[in-house]
Amino acid sequence: SLSALMSSLARPADREGLKLAEESLDETTLRALARDEAVAGRARDRSALIALWDACQTPDFRKTTPDDHIRLVRTIFEHLISRQRRLPTDWIADQLKSLDRVDGEIDRLAQRLAGVRTLAYAANRNDWLTDAQHWQGRCRAVEDRLSDTLHEKLMQRFID
Repeated sequence: SLSALMSSLARPADREGLKLAEESLDETTLRALARDEAVAGRARDRSALIALWDACQTPDFRKTTPDDHIRLVRTIFEHLISRQRRLPTDWIADQLKSLDRVDGEIDRLAQRLAGVRTLAYAANRNDWLTDAQHWQGRCRAVEDRLSDTLHEKLMQRFID
């Protein structure tokens, strides 16, 4: 159950010499989503609970607000428990398309690059996408374009 999972994460270790770590992002995200009645209601069976915990482990490379990250994780979770049990192709395509731009200054490029890295994490979850290898390649191509442009802009700024 969701409450049992949260309790197990908060329980001190049984072994001497181990101590309970500070709450991590995945645990903070889980606790926030557990307070959402709709999410808690959907996470009642084992497969949905596993999907919720898996989604909560999505790293926050974007470093936006905690609420933004929680919204992203919730969206991922909702897709993972849908009938297809996958992230929809059109969803990841739209997310990636919005990031596949090389215009803007250094901070915008770095922000887009972080967004692509979050999508790359999802793409590397073979059980989350129908054609994970395709999306891994697409993420890598966008990441390379953004990285190259960011590198050029940084060189211009610090060499010029």
